[in-house]
Amino acid sequence: MIHALRNGFCRSTSSSRARTRCCHSTLSFPRSCNCTSNICRRGSVGLKVSLIASRECDIYIHPSPRTKLWDTCAPQAILEEAGGKLTDLFGREIQYDRRDVQNWDGVVASNGASHAAAIKHLRPLLAEFGRVPHFSSSLAA
Repeated sequence: MIHALRNGFCRSTSSSRARTRCCHSTLSFPRSCNCTSNICRRGSVGLKVSLIASRECDIYIHPSPRTKLWDTCAPQAILEEAGGKLTDLFGREIQYDRRDVQNWDGVVASNGASHAAAIKHLRPLLAEFGRVPHFSSSLAA
């Protein structure tokens, strides 16, 4: 499970073609939500989110604070136009009007339909690892 909370992954359950083209080999989250999936590695946040927008993947979870606002801004716009959703790990909208450009609370991108369930399933894992929402006085512009 620690591995799952350190590495982003994308999950596909749609077609066999999509299963061979999806993102990462961390099985802790899918097992915790009782779903079966195929997971494999892919590149940037933008690429992973584009796989969701094109319906080749269902969800991408990046729990690390290593992404920045410029990594998620354009992919979020494209994903939302395709009917998907992108938030932090706690289900909060990412705020782009701030000085601190780090996505401290990770990223969850989904097809929209699975988003609430993903956030719900992440809560106990986040609590288990002591993850709480990041608050900083430098967030305001």
